[in-house]
Amino acid sequence: MSLCFVFLMAILSADAFSAPRILKVAAQESSPYISKFGEERGYFYEIVTRAFADAGYQLDIQFYPSLRATKMVQTGERDILIPSTFTEADAEVLAYSRPLNGSSAGYIKLKNTPDSVLPTHNRVLSGPKTPPVSEDHLQVIGKSNSDKTIQLLDMLNQKRVPYIIADKLVAADVVVSKRPHLVGKLEFVNPPLSQIDFHVAFSKKNPDYKFVLDAFDKALETMKRNGSYEKILIRYGAQTVQETGNTLVIGTVANVDMKLLEELSPQFLKSRPGVHIRWNIIEENLLRKRIFSNIAMNDNAFDIITIGQNETRVYAKKGWIAPLAPTAVSYDVNDLLPFLRKDLSVGGKLFALPFYGESSMTYYRQDLFKAKSLVMPAQPTYSEIRSLASKVHDPKAGVYGICLRGKAGWGENSASITSMVKAFGGRWFDEDWQPQLMSSKWHDAVHFYMDLAKEFGPPDSYRNGYNENLKLFAEGHCGIWIDATVAASFLTDKTHSLVAQSVGFAASPQHKAGLSTNWKWTWAFAISSMSPKKALAQEFMEWATSKEYIDLVAAKRGWLLAPPGTRTSTYKNPKYLSAAPFGKFVYEILTSLPKIASDSRSNAQLVEMDVTEFPALGNAFGSHMSDVMKGKSTVEEALQLSQREVKSIMYHSGYYTNTPAFR
Repeated sequence: MSLCFVFLMAILSADAFSAPRILKVAAQESSPYISKFGEERGYFYEIVTRAFADAGYQLDIQFYPSLRATKMVQTGERDILIPSTFTEADAEVLAYSRPLNGSSAGYIKLKNTPDSVLPTHNRVLSGPKTPPVSEDHLQVIGKSNSDKTIQLLDMLNQKRVPYIIADKLVAADVVVSKRPHLVGKLEFVNPPLSQIDFHVAFSKKNPDYKFVLDAFDKALETMKRNGSYEKILIRYGAQTVQETGNTLVIGTVANVDMKLLEELSPQFLKSRPGVHIRWNIIEENLLRKRIFSNIAMNDNAFDIITIGQNETRVYAKKGWIAPLAPTAVSYDVNDLLPFLRKDLSVGGKLFALPFYGESSMTYYRQDLFKAKSLVMPAQPTYSEIRSLASKVHDPKAGVYGICLRGKAGWGENSASITSMVKAFGGRWFDEDWQPQLMSSKWHDAVHFYMDLAKEFGPPDSYRNGYNENLKLFAEGHCGIWIDATVAASFLTDKTHSLVAQSVGFAASPQHKAGLSTNWKWTWAFAISSMSPKKALAQEFMEWATSKEYIDLVAAKRGWLLAPPGTRTSTYKNPKYLSAAPFGKFVYEILTSLPKIASDSRSNAQLVEMDVTEFPALGNAFGSHMSDVMKGKSTVEEALQLSQREVKSIMYHSGYYTNTPAFR
């Protein structure tokens, strides 16, 4: 009997030990290091949650004001404080983890302002040595907040002060999101004045704190050894790797086609001994933020960047990307689709080369439609899409009527929603650059979009962007999906898609006015104007966007996966058309796209706006739309907040002269 009891207790103890252990975390909002909101929560947040998960812990994370968060951990009400900086006074009640990359504070000045404006006793000299941390700078580091930094940047821009001292990442974050007109006008003076590490602080009131601290530190060291720690830092721009010689640094989007390019890039290197490539393949939202933040702080992080056509035109006019030298004759630039040559040129010069091009279309499950005797019109209206989505919606079977983008971001939910706004006849601005987001057309379009997603979409649609919906459709969970034409090759590939044999295609929907949701987009490669390797960079870009590369993909993976939407020769190739049942359909879309108004004020889609502010506008709007999907606000509230934020951004960018000041 006693043996049975011991055996039973051993089983129960093992079960208790193997069960996830939950730690109560008090977090302080400290964007961009750690944020309560958004899908990209900051590098510190990602590293800490990953390390604890690897150590076998679950976290109950609650955000509090800074003083309250600290007090709760000091008294033992919560187990852990993030982020934290070491102080001798708190060390009596808090135990600190090994250091994590923290904050850098330094001088920020307007470009071309001489270093002589900096204080003589603190002037930064050239060289690798970082000055020691001073008490004054400790007040900046770790305590810098967005509102204070915005005020300082405004003073600098108005030339009320010759320089400011600020946290580098905080400054870059607020410039990109709140003061986009300052992008390209500032310089962070290196090396930083001061640097301070972040820590995870553990309450000594918790009797197990030493054990938990040790487990976290071990998991953190493992992340540093296996490279996952560095990868997170690089994705968020908290660390850059300075490459010399013949190493190309490429920043590109984490899409299927780009990952295949990385896989095949050794073919480029074969005939170029001594040349290397460092790939930074980053999620779409983070990539855009990384590139814009680098420009904002005058950092040279990449030789080659991946951008769209409207970014190409804006960046070219601002001098942020370099014009391309004449391409090789074998490249056959005239084979590029005409709209791409036009959209990637400024002043008659090419500034980027297209890796793939796309518009939008409607995907649907033919098998589901056939089972219910439904017919998808060749040119559906939104009313018809809604009706069809309701009839194939079967959540108990794991099938949702329609999948729509909900993930916040100007290239994610904002791109999709504003395409519908375009179909409803809406526009971003009137002739005086006054935002029109409170108009009935915006109201009707956004309501329609949100109702579709809530009634017939998957749960937690606010988490889903292009890649997430691509996966959902390929796994058989979407009845209808309205999105990029580039997805067709993946969805009809039997090796990736469970529904490859039953994918149907139709035009992008229209509204009553006859306006469709069609967009045009390209992911294109451009050369940073700060790159010292421009010739090598263009050599790679020509190879990656050439007929030769398309043939290479066809030979290695089949014609179905050849990069679409860039070259006329691809759509004249019988082998491609035979492998890609959608080829002719997509080509007709790409060659019949309507002209876009040259005046950005007349446009509704963000990808049609040639203004520096468009990422900030789209990200602000996308964040508020995400809140609607989460149930945190109504459409009316979100549009009102978006209207005000858009107007504030445009006001500070100098578009108005007689408008009350905004914060």
